[in-house]
Amino acid sequence: MCVEEGYLGGSLSKEMYPALAEKYGTTSGGGVEAAIRNAVASAWENGNDTYIRKICGAAKRDRVPTNSLIIAKISEEAKS
Repeated sequence: MCVEEGYLGGSLSKEMYPALAEKYGTTSGGGVEAAIRNAVASAWENGNDTYIRKICGAAKRDRVPTNSLIIAKISEEAKS
């Protein structure tokens, strides 16, 4: 099953982000979103960008993937 960009978007912002924000004492919109975005950008620039390109597909080869896409793809990888 291939998860398209935005597939988990509503679920992330409505369930996962608030739960993480509560656990770590921050806000879901600012703190959690920014932390994930920064982690993805850092991994893209300094980490294994070959792996990120592989799991995100050809459409995302030239730019940093969205939070929703990268989380969905990593989840999909973990399930297989």
